[in-house]
Amino acid sequence: MLSLPSSSSSSSSISRRKYDVFLSFRGEDTRKSFADHLYAALKIRGIITFRDDPKIEARERIAPEIFKAIQQSWCSVIVFLETYAFSHWCLDELAEIVKQKRERGHRIFPIFYDVDPFDLRKQTGKVQEAFAKHEERYKEYEDKTHRWRTALAEVANIKGWHLNDRHESDFIGDIVKSISAKLCQTYSVVSDDQLIGINSRLEELHSKISIGEDDVRIIGICGMGGIGKTTLARVVYTQLSPHFECKSFLADVREDSQKYGLFSLQKQLLSQILLEEGFNLFNVHEGNVMISRRLSDKKVLLVIDDVDNIQHLKCLVGRRNWFGLGSRIMVTTRDEHLLQSYRLDDIYKPTTLNDSEALQLFSLKAFNSDKVLENDFIQLSKHVVEYANGLPLALEVLGSFLCGRDAAQWRSAIERLKRDSNKEIHDRLLISFDGLEETEKNIFLDVACFFRGEDKDFVLKVLDGCEFFPNIGIDVLVKKSLITIDKNNKLGMHELLQEMGRKIVKQKSTHEPGKRSRLWEERDVYHVLAKNAATEVIEGMVIDNKREQKTFTLSADAFLKMKKLRLLRVLYLPNSHHLKYLSNELRLFEWHGYPLKFLPTSYQPDNLMSLPATITRLSKLRFLQLSECKRLKALPDELLTSIEALILDGCTSFEIFMNPSTESSIYYPSMFALSKKHGALKNALTLISNALKVFANQKSTVDVIIPGSEVPEWFSKRDESSSIKIALPPNIRNDSQWLGMSLCFVFVSAFNDENDALEEEAIEYKAVIHSRNSRQAEFRGILSRRPLTRKRVMKDHLWNHYVSREKIFSFFLDNTDEENQECSEIELTIGLVSAKVKKCGVAMVYKKDLELLELVADSIAAENFDDISQDAITDHGPIVGNGSLLKQKYYTVCEEEEEEEETRSKSKRLQKFLKLITGKKH
Repeated sequence: MLSLPSSSSSSSSISRRKYDVFLSFRGEDTRKSFADHLYAALKIRGIITFRDDPKIEARERIAPEIFKAIQQSWCSVIVFLETYAFSHWCLDELAEIVKQKRERGHRIFPIFYDVDPFDLRKQTGKVQEAFAKHEERYKEYEDKTHRWRTALAEVANIKGWHLNDRHESDFIGDIVKSISAKLCQTYSVVSDDQLIGINSRLEELHSKISIGEDDVRIIGICGMGGIGKTTLARVVYTQLSPHFECKSFLADVREDSQKYGLFSLQKQLLSQILLEEGFNLFNVHEGNVMISRRLSDKKVLLVIDDVDNIQHLKCLVGRRNWFGLGSRIMVTTRDEHLLQSYRLDDIYKPTTLNDSEALQLFSLKAFNSDKVLENDFIQLSKHVVEYANGLPLALEVLGSFLCGRDAAQWRSAIERLKRDSNKEIHDRLLISFDGLEETEKNIFLDVACFFRGEDKDFVLKVLDGCEFFPNIGIDVLVKKSLITIDKNNKLGMHELLQEMGRKIVKQKSTHEPGKRSRLWEERDVYHVLAKNAATEVIEGMVIDNKREQKTFTLSADAFLKMKKLRLLRVLYLPNSHHLKYLSNELRLFEWHGYPLKFLPTSYQPDNLMSLPATITRLSKLRFLQLSECKRLKALPDELLTSIEALILDGCTSFEIFMNPSTESSIYYPSMFALSKKHGALKNALTLISNALKVFANQKSTVDVIIPGSEVPEWFSKRDESSSIKIALPPNIRNDSQWLGMSLCFVFVSAFNDENDALEEEAIEYKAVIHSRNSRQAEFRGILSRRPLTRKRVMKDHLWNHYVSREKIFSFFLDNTDEENQECSEIELTIGLVSAKVKKCGVAMVYKKDLELLELVADSIAAENFDDISQDAITDHGPIVGNGSLLKQKYYTVCEEEEEEEETRSKSKRLQKFLKLITGKKH
């Protein structure tokens, strides 16, 4: 890999030079032959070359402009002939060239045209004859001839080119190619500040390009606007240019193709590579033919910059056989799908700068130094760097804008950025948005305003209800580098892209928030709701009045004008009148701590995707999440078969759970706090019993979280370590009474701040099933809880996790080759956690366990504890297997109670039994 110069002195000298090459030769010998041909070849290659005017050379003394030209050149190419030393003019040039070499590293490339370097070094033959004449002529200037001799001997020792018997055209071609290669390594294609952080990125890109391989490789460079795709391509192009005689850099393809047409770019490509003018192309088809025929045998280096249409690739890259072996083609674009559809060899995605690189780049632009020069600006610089979030475009634009301004002006500019984005940055990023279809624009704006950081699957369901076709739409946005999906399946977006999206919404109505399609800022929402300034334009709204100093009561008519409202999230709103109207277009309706008893009677939630209201009518409902609905006591007896997931958080009055469909999953994070009230006790048993009955025979899991510090005794295996084993009864897979396995963890949050809800509380476990013939299979699970109420679990809770027998053995059969394997043991191990696990337990669950739970729950409701006497339980049949430990525990309680006083309340018996099954005193 070629390297860029790092020396600051080298960079500064390069920036001052006027010429690439100073051409030194004896005019009367070669001016109209070899030297002229060499000059023309250098010029064609774009190498800026100085050669003296014959009128100047006619003077007796060397002209001052000659010395100045030598000083302003990067190198000198000296053509030595036998007669070179006879020219005092040439020897004066030579002495100055050597002086510049010693003082500032001026490069020298000698060409020994028809002279032996030995004669020059030893100054014999014709050279000796020439110096004899000079010494006779300049008797009084011995130091002059001494300088000439020394300079000639020094240059003759430098390795150069020898003509020998070669053809001059080939000889000149090799010289020009070599000089071009050395010269290219000195070019600073972009200014030094733009090269910050580029080395590691260049290494990865070079590895994908694979120079030296005898094939045609097409590499894509893909990323969001302003991330440095073009800069990278230009640097690599310059570094690789010496390896290619044929090369072309087509910049701004998207813009130029719109202005001038694709065939004009084809003409530019041919002209740059073939060094010819006047290609008469009238359409792209002629261009395709011309490129494929004229370049198919040439090793080409080609960069096609800023592509946004597949036709750009078809007409400028075409097929691989359009170019000769060894060719390398780079394509920069914001659209990854374009590259994938064209089957490129590889794609490189530049990353944003890290904090250190970002601060260095910003400082170079703001202070003309790679360090913050004044202490007053250190903190201000960090604010700007944080805002730019590693995007080179933003760092350069903002650094240049703030350069030379005082601290007060910096503070004002930073405050303005919080309200309004920089126009240059906004316009560059807007290019990607403008190229989207209308549904994709809506998805992008929804994510920017409401869903950044949300689970992708949840957002898909909501947007699918909006008929935005999100499965393809989100993929398009990802491929266009507008959004990302992280390893946790969360939707991400660069902060400046989010700012751009929100600015697009605001620009629709700068001064009247009620005329915008989406509202998320507290002050705008307050303005619209408090002043009744809403219009039917509003499609989405987030109400969170927690930080707004002005509190208000939501009026009954608050949503009356919002006929198109499809997304509504109420995170905090303490006061509200009974609502008269909600839009029937609502797809997402989240209201934390809903204070009202009823929804508007006119509300027809046929389109709702996520909230339980008149729930039996929601044919499209997939996901149900209730948070802090403290007055909610029940849901309907039936939930439609479309339900896939249910989350209840902080619903402390909830008593009865309906029977969901067979393919669902259920999750109760911190659903209630058990108390001494019979109703709350009944909650625990009813919820556990009903949920397990529904899911017992499905490939499903059930999670119930309740307060508690001890693993209940009905878990036959309990331990405080991170690993626990439980033996399986013989032939358990054929036991029809066995339902599955229940895991229990005593946990608290691993995070210290109970209000920090940015991270999920999670427990990772691995269960290994051992068979009796030493075979084994394992399955893993992650239990995660994102606190919807922004409160952590800071006190001990029990996390009960049920896994059905069908789910367990689906893993076992997938990992063994014998269907009738006999299982002997399950080993549970706790892995990485972000919740602190104190204890764990395992129990096998049988049908009798659920029947007993149901009996206890019914008896609590009736306050008739005689209903759960031993006789009542015995009537339900014999104990099946060894797994019904819950029932055995109940027998033990009953036997202990018979030995106590007859007058003792039977409710004490119930409370003691509840301690066994919940791990908590009541």
